[in-house]
Amino acid sequence: MCIAINPYNFAIPWYKEDQMPMYLNTESNTASDLLPHIWMTAKDAYMNMKLEQRNQCLVVTGESGAGKTEAVKSVMRFLTSLSGGNLTSPGEIAGKLLQANPVMEAFGNAKTLRNDNSSRFGKFVKIYFSQNGGKLVGAHTTKYLLEKSRVLSAAEGERIYHSFYLLAKGKDARKYGLDRPLNEYAPLVKGNCMDIAGVNDAADYEQCCKAMDDIGVLAAEKEGIWRLLASILMFQQVVFEAEGEGSRIAAPSEICFKKVAGALEVESADLARELTSTRTTARNEVITRHHSLAVAFETRDALCKALYDWIFDWLVNKLNDSLSTPEICSGCFFIGLLDIFGFENFPCNSFEQLCINLTNETLQNHYNSFVFHHDLEDCRNEGIDIPSAEGNIPDNTVCVNLITGKLGVLALLNEECKLARGTDETFMAKLDEAQNKCPCFTKKRIGRAFQIKHYAQEVTYDADGFRGKNLDSLKEGIQALLSKSKSSFLRALCPSLPQPADSRKPAARTVASYFTDQLKSLMATIEATNPSWIRCIKPHPAKQARMWDGCSIVHQLSTAGVLETVRIRKTTFPIRIPKSAFASKFGILGRGGFGKGADSRIEAVLDHFKFTPQDCQIGTTRVFMLNGPYQTLEEESQRNSIGFAKNLQAWVRSYLTRLVQSELELQETKRFLKRTMRGVLLGQARGRKRIIRSWQRETLHLLPGLEDSVRITLTGMERTSRDDVYRAIRELIVEYQKYLRSLAVAMQREEVDLREKVIFTESAWRRYFQDVWNVEIQIVRAIEAITERFMLSCEALWSEEHSEFVLIVDLSLESFQEARRIDEKRFFAFLEVLKRQRQAAQAEGVLLEQDMINARRERDLLNRKFDGRHVGSPNVQQLAENAETTTERIHRRKLDACSRSLSPSSTDGTEQMSDAIAARWSPTESYPYLSSRRSLRSASPESTSPVFTSRSSPPPLLPSPNRSTASPTGSWIYPGLSRRPGISRKPFT
Repeated sequence: MCIAINPYNFAIPWYKEDQMPMYLNTESNTASDLLPHIWMTAKDAYMNMKLEQRNQCLVVTGESGAGKTEAVKSVMRFLTSLSGGNLTSPGEIAGKLLQANPVMEAFGNAKTLRNDNSSRFGKFVKIYFSQNGGKLVGAHTTKYLLEKSRVLSAAEGERIYHSFYLLAKGKDARKYGLDRPLNEYAPLVKGNCMDIAGVNDAADYEQCCKAMDDIGVLAAEKEGIWRLLASILMFQQVVFEAEGEGSRIAAPSEICFKKVAGALEVESADLARELTSTRTTARNEVITRHHSLAVAFETRDALCKALYDWIFDWLVNKLNDSLSTPEICSGCFFIGLLDIFGFENFPCNSFEQLCINLTNETLQNHYNSFVFHHDLEDCRNEGIDIPSAEGNIPDNTVCVNLITGKLGVLALLNEECKLARGTDETFMAKLDEAQNKCPCFTKKRIGRAFQIKHYAQEVTYDADGFRGKNLDSLKEGIQALLSKSKSSFLRALCPSLPQPADSRKPAARTVASYFTDQLKSLMATIEATNPSWIRCIKPHPAKQARMWDGCSIVHQLSTAGVLETVRIRKTTFPIRIPKSAFASKFGILGRGGFGKGADSRIEAVLDHFKFTPQDCQIGTTRVFMLNGPYQTLEEESQRNSIGFAKNLQAWVRSYLTRLVQSELELQETKRFLKRTMRGVLLGQARGRKRIIRSWQRETLHLLPGLEDSVRITLTGMERTSRDDVYRAIRELIVEYQKYLRSLAVAMQREEVDLREKVIFTESAWRRYFQDVWNVEIQIVRAIEAITERFMLSCEALWSEEHSEFVLIVDLSLESFQEARRIDEKRFFAFLEVLKRQRQAAQAEGVLLEQDMINARRERDLLNRKFDGRHVGSPNVQQLAENAETTTERIHRRKLDACSRSLSPSSTDGTEQMSDAIAARWSPTESYPYLSSRRSLRSASPESTSPVFTSRSSPPPLLPSPNRSTASPTGSWIYPGLSRRPGISRKPFT
């Protein structure tokens, strides 16, 4: 099973065609080397088809908007490339197969609330491959249940089929008679959604026309298709009016009706007669029954739906004729691609939703039967005991029988359609009577509605219109009229009239019976193949990239059977490894199993780790394990792999060292033989006995194994002639050379074998370490994801605590400022007292000045009295100076005392005031929170923000804004302090 998330952006790197070669190259890439992908599932199906010689099937399921259509198109491109098809050539089978997608989507897809390109029909595409080489030879498409109601109407926010908008906005709209504004055509505006964001319908019209040309649609046929689509839009502009008990074409619609008749190439009078009346023959008498307004509109709509259905069937048949022939595809294997509509549950569900959900219910039943029962059967065949999983297998057979059984919903609906006086009410009454005890059926108390409990969720269906939609038959008179049309294309579209099996009772086939027959044929095909599943998941209802809705994803995984599959696999040993692979990978972890068979090595491993039958069991061909014990073996294998690798490397290096040493010894032997040969030649000149004796000693020392063949005594040498000795020496040298050559060849062979073993061992360990590395990378990525989520949680928690801290600080500052305002009032009250003291000091200063003036006057009087006669006298002059000095000293002392009492830097004034204020108010006692803020106490004294440290150093006092006098620098100066000499001009700050 492959789970594919819809990225809503198929231009991402892993869906581009330049990534295909990695998955196409099956020799250089394995599943462990590549990321999971739908291409991998398609490649597995293709390889299984070639190896097993059996048809394959890829079942693509998911809810609307999950990306099923895009996944099928991507799989088609991959399979055509895998089989050697040419995607760029429209004339090739591969090119035609891909070019058919724009045509099928234009005529079979529409915008819904959940998906902008929702398939409103089901299709099963068989892609045929040759038996020998697996080459693409053809394809065949089967269509299931086109939603005919969407030809004329759509819900709010939805559109009818794309083809109508392509024609209305295309360049040939006026050519086919669509000369009115688009909003005047009723079907186009039914859902109040004329456009789709990011979609250009005019450009898609050009692409669709080109695709029709590529799949073999002739120009006349293409023109006939668009002309019939235009006639459907114009036909909806035709209205009827009452005429007695019958009806007729309304006068304002006569012109439009004639255009429709002209497009169909039939007589307008004959068409009007068939729409407003019905003629029957009884006892050779023709009876005419006029239609009411409602019946006339129903007949018009039925004709429009039939025309569109015929066009779509003709396009599917045309595509099949261009892609394959029975002769070519006979005897070939195929891979089937099932793109079926997803499970639907709307606010108002009708007959179409029942058929769609029946298809999904049947596919889920097949999935349960194939996966779960096949899984249990596999365990039984291997001899594995799994009693806990027997009764936990999901089964939706009851729901399938409720719909398709003998007294099911569709059977009772078909029976009601056979009755001339059948209604939806009688159908509901029969259904309630037959299925009121079924656990999956519930009848609603209000209206004609009933509820079915599907495998995905409960769905409520409205039975109004069930009977009419199930009949959905076109009048035979209209069908006969169209079969005689002057348009050859329309005559080819119109199916032949059904031949009655009995003249008294004509044969009739309902939509439900036709659909159930198709569904049975589909399931028979799937069951005859080897199926694989691609579960498409819609990440978020907003239909936007990079958005995730966890609840929605989990619900889809649950309804798709993924979670149930995981649960069953957990109870039935999810890890299943062939015995040979298990023994090869983990056999080294056992004790005492070396040198024995695979079973002995496996048992040794299990005994060593003390695994119980609930943890692991040995089957006939495989080892079945739970995930926990398997992870234990993996961790132990990784822990010991480094030591094993070091031991192996040490052994290989030692072996290579010995090999090099043998090579050196061989070279030394060759050099010795050369010296020996040279010595023999020199012996001719230096004496026969001495040279031969030395050669004999060295040769016997080198070759002890040949001692018997070369031992020649001195006595024998004396009796032997010179030629015989030389001949014996030559023979000995030749034999030794042969021995050395054979030894060299054997060593070379051993060296080659050793190198091959080393290369094989290194490649095996390299692959093993690569697998380990991939697992570690996945673990690291998971840890990164968890860490990222943890950091986001920490940031959210910090933002909450930070906001609370800021609120506390704001409240503390407000309280602090309020306290300061209270103390300022106290300060200014105390300042008023100082002002009154200053005024008293000023009055005293005036008196002192007056005393000084009086003293000077007395001195002047003395001077005049003595008339200067005694001025020069030392006694008189000294007396005058002493009196003046004493008066000046007293004056200055009093004036300085007054200045000190008013100066801000004076310890007698400001410090007393500060001590008084500090004694009355202590911020640390009133606001304990501020006392803990050590950072505030370290602020600079020049800071504009008031800070304080203790009771003896109160906060600076701010000037009251009510004072009227200010210095040019902005600091407040109290009046009078700068006017007197000797008083400090430093202002209060």
